[in-house]
Parts: sequence; C-alpha cells; structure tokens
Amino acid sequence: MSSPSSGIGDKLASIGVLRSAGVFGIERPDKTFKAIAALRRFGPSTAAALETQKARGADRIAVIDDAGIHTWGELADRTAALARGMHDRGVSAGDKVGVMVRDQADFIVTLGAIGRIGADTILLNTSFAPPQIAGVVEREDISAMIFDGEYSEAAFAGDVSGPRIVAWPEGAPDGCESIDSVTASASDREPPAPESPGRFVILTSGTTGTPKGANRGAPPSILDAAVLLERIPLRAGGVTVIGAPMFHSWGFAHLSMALALGSTIVVRRRFNPAQVVEDANRFGADAIVLVPVMLQRMLDLDQAAGSIVSGKLRIIALSGSALPADLAIRGTGRYGHVLHNLYGSTEVGFATIADPADIAAAPGTAGRPPRGTVLKLLDEDGNVVPDGERGRIFIGSSLLFEGYTGGGGKEVIEGLMSTGDVGRQ
Repeated sequence: MSSPSSGIGDKLASIGVLRSAGVFGIERPDKTFKAIAALRRFGPSTAAALETQKARGADRIAVIDDAGIHTWGELADRTAALARGMHDRGVSAGDKVGVMVRDQADFIVTLGAIGRIGADTILLNTSFAPPQIAGVVEREDISAMIFDGEYSEAAFAGDVSGPRIVAWPEGAPDGCESIDSVTASASDREPPAPESPGRFVILTSGTTGTPKGANRGAPPSILDAAVLLERIPLRAGGVTVIGAPMFHSWGFAHLSMALALGSTIVVRRRFNPAQVVEDANRFGADAIVLVPVMLQRMLDLDQAAGSIVSGKLRIIALSGSALPADLAIRGTGRYGHVLHNLYGSTEVGFATIADPADIAAAPGTAGRPPRGTVLKLLDEDGNVVPDGERGRIFIGSSLLFEGYTGGGGKEVIEGLMSTGDVGRQ
C-alpha cells in the first residue's frame, strides 16, 4: 500500500509542495530554533503549531471570531495558561478530555492546551443529545470536559470525575469555572513534557444511538499535508473562512492547514451564509471552507448579498457530502472557477480531490486520487470492476484510521479500506 510519504520521489515532491505553499522556508535562526524546540516538546500538535506561529510573529492576526481579533501571541499564551490550569486541577497525560465547543478561538486554545499536557482529545458533535454524550463519556472514559454554556445539560449528563470548564459562558449554570477563570488562576508550574501529543478521536455518524469514535492515533506526518495542498493550493499568510464545523474532520483538516501555514482563520459560532460573504469581502479571504449545503445557502442569497467582490478569493473547498452537478455549475457561475471538491471520510482520510478544471469538465465529479493514494472499485468477491461499472470504493493511503474506539473497523482487502460507498470511474 503506497502512502504520500513513501519513497524518495514522493518525499521530495511533498517537500516541494510544502515549500511552495510556504509551510517552511528560510527564516531567522532564533525563530527556527523556537519552532524546533516546540516540536520536540509537544510533537506534531496544535500546541507546537501555536508556539511556532508565535515565534514567527506574535502580533500577527491568528483568529477573527464573534469575540473579536486574536493574535498568535495571545492564543499561544492563553493555551499555555489553560494547560497549567487544567494540570493544576488534575488533568494529566493520557487522560481523555471531551470538547463540546462551537467554532471560536477558544476551540483552538482548548486543543492546544490538551496537547501541551499530552491528554487525548475527544471531539464531541454539538448536535448530540445528552444521552448520546453520556454514552460517549462512558465508552471513551472521559475524565474532563470543556464545553460551551449552551451544552451544559449534555456536559453534565455523563459521569466526569475531573474538571468541567466552560468556553463560551452564555447559558452555563452558576458556579461553573470558565477558561477565563482557569487561566487567570493558573500556577506557574508547567505540565511535564508529554511523551506524545495525545490522540484525537473524531465521532462519526450517530443521529441515533451512541456515535462511533474514529481513533486517529498520532497526527500524520507534515508531509501528509502535501496530499491536500498539492490539489487545493492554500498558501501561507492567507485568510481562510472556515464555515464547516471544526469538530468535524473537514473543518478540522482546514484548521490544521491554517495553523501550519500561519493563515488568519475567520470563524463564527453559527453558520450564516450572508456572514460568510461579508467576512470574505471584509477580510479579503482567499479560501472558504464549506459543506455543499452551505454553498447552496450562499447561492440562494440574492446577487447583492451573495457576491464576493474582494477579488482575492481563489478557493472554495467543499466536502462532507456529494456535490450535485447543478450546484457545481451554479457555484462556478457565481464565484468563478474556484470550486474544489474532496471525497473522503473520517475513516479513510482524503480519497479523491476535484480541482476547478475537473469540475469544469464534469460538474459534480469527486475528482481523482491525490499523490500516494490508491483507489480501487471492487465487486462483492473483491475483484476490480471494469471502468464504467459500479463497484465498492476501497482506499489505500497513510491516512487510514486505526479503528473504532469501541472495537471494530471498516472492511479491508489487501491493505485497502472500504469507504462504505459505491461509485464508478
């Protein structure tokens, strides 16, 4: 099974993609040393990315959200303080921390703080009901919770032995500790350097019953970022509006890309199509991250409210569900040849990516496998089907998940993992 970072040729190609994107380059020695020190201490993690971006320029704008503007220095310092405060309250390496937080700067701060400690992060879908959350808390052995106040009922549904900390206080019961209070009272004692940055568990499915937890294990190599960047040409120092929720694998992937690139991230706690357009124009976004239904809602705005006129937009990145051909045609007609469509899943990672040329040739296509990814369509007996015939989609790459936390996984044939979907080439 090939992978994006296998072989000297693929490694050199990936390094070239990362260099072109601006993930790394020639920098002052002191900045390089700080970045290396952060990576050595925290491993490939949100914590290391925040420290690296702070070293590159603490006063640069990192996040714009409903609370205001936040610099890389502010985020990194708040992350360090939250990690100290959580460790003061008994959170240690290997613990499981549930995160039920809408898109905002403190979502990133929370992930960074958990990574600094070396605890595991369980990303909780904000639409899950209290019984579902209680089931996840029990199965994943969650011992601490960080949540928005509006989700207090769910946050208190399970048996959590450690601290419960509020990110967005509106709606929280009296007496709850907030991130503000935890950071303000944090000691000066740094948590011990973690042996690993901790695992990420992203929940998948689960409109009824207990959702499955997809175990992502250690973060992928930085070279794996080239899989996305080679086909969706994000660039360092840009402005990315992330409309897709960051607790989901698609929004999380673009958060990770923005952290690596040092791009300004624009997020809102609730999706509003007119707000996305306004943010794109006001802040000069070069990339917008959506699921197809969000694009549909933007296109349903009238021309005056739904047009992006800043002239900087290069990318509308779509995933999370199938892109209908008529929606692709409408999107191209409104915004130009900027649509990129990714097919994948939490379990298999990035399977295929369609760039604007692919979409122009065949609107609604899922595109082609990126570098280092193997895609085969198999029949019920595991044989490859002829071109044009429908078959079960199997993927091989370095981004396959490790299995569900409750046990089990996807079908695997000769190193290729089933997506659970069918398609044709």
